[in-house]
Amino acid sequence: MPWCADAGLRTTSTGTIGAVCLEADVIEHAKNFIRTGAAKLVEYNTASASDKSN
Repeated sequence: MPWCADAGLRTTSTGTIGAVCLEADVIEHAKNFIRTGAAKLVEYNTASASDKSN
């Protein structure tokens, strides 16, 4: 079980969001929310250019 030292919370995770950089960004937003209590809506687009229809 991972430990979030900044928040003092034990957390678990299942699955992935996508690329590792997205998960790191989500973790940073979560830490900010825990510190400040200010929620923020964040949207990610994981589609590649080849996913777009012509």
